Amino acid sequence: MTFKTACLAGLLVAAAAVPARAGFVDGNKLHQDCSSMLNVLDSSCAAYISAVADMLEQAPVARHRACLPPGAKLSQAVDVVKRWLADNPQLRHLPGPEVVATALERAFPCKGSL
Repeated sequence: MTFKTACLAGLLVAAAAVPARAGFVDGNKLHQDCSSMLNVLDSSCAAYISAVADMLEQAPVARHRACLPPGAKLSQAVDVVKRWLADNPQLRHLPGPEVVATALERAFPCKGSL
């Protein structure tokens, strides 16, 4: 076994021993931030939703696709996600991108994906 192969094998074994991280934000964290009365947390809520909405314009997120109409405002997307989080507390454990993508897909489905 060459040194390079041994190092690669060691890295693979070490990587397998580290637990996988699901992500920094899940639905519970997003609900907490979006329900906050502190502007800084409410801003992080809007920024997070904006980022996922922007990604959805390019490609599906967590197998979800949404098509926001022309002229849609960020405040609309935030309201949609807040409502979805309030109406689906049993799903708040899901990863943040999946929560946002699901909520936006249901509110703004793409033509042909109903």
